[in-house]
Amino acid sequence: MKKRIYIETTIVSYYTARPSRDLMIAGHQEATRDLWPELSTKYEAYISALVYEEAGRGDSDQSRMRLKAIEPFPMLDIDEEVRALAGNIITGRGIP
Repeated sequence: MKKRIYIETTIVSYYTARPSRDLMIAGHQEATRDLWPELSTKYEAYISALVYEEAGRGDSDQSRMRLKAIEPFPMLDIDEEVRALAGNIITGRGIP
């Protein structure tokens, strides 16, 4: 059974972005590009409607690339339970 993972907007941004001069970001980009082909073969990867919405913002060329990259992944619904969980995580400073 494959592990299930959630692809957050930052991940697809690292994958599709132009190479960064910042070494830390460039490292994240390289690691993401190395991992990307495995997302559909080794994992059950999902995105959410929120990721789709965020990926479609910004520079039109970059947004097209982001949307194309996440196209193969099933989209999770956003319901009130998910919104409440997200609010708790953010309020509790579970993520920056």
